[in-house]
Amino acid sequence: MSDEANRENTESSENPATEIEIEPEQVAMLSLRYVDGVPTLVVSGGTLAPAAITAVDSSGTPVAMYTGGPVPTTRQSGALLIKQTIPV
Repeated sequence: MSDEANRENTESSENPATEIEIEPEQVAMLSLRYVDGVPTLVVSGGTLAPAAITAVDSSGTPVAMYTGGPVPTTRQSGALLIKQTIPV
């Protein structure tokens, strides 16, 4: 592979097609609240929420990654969420 072709592959991987230009006012503010013991992210003040959220411990070390998806048709129970928690 030529240096030019290799450079093009590197550049295209650094700029995936899913990236879009986002204005600061489009980014929603996220806050966490508990509803019946279930952690819930509240999105306000913008039109876009992140597709992925990294959870970090008190020292800033990543401990989990959460990704967005379609809203489920039924709400998960708190017991189910407790089984799925990740130790910090």
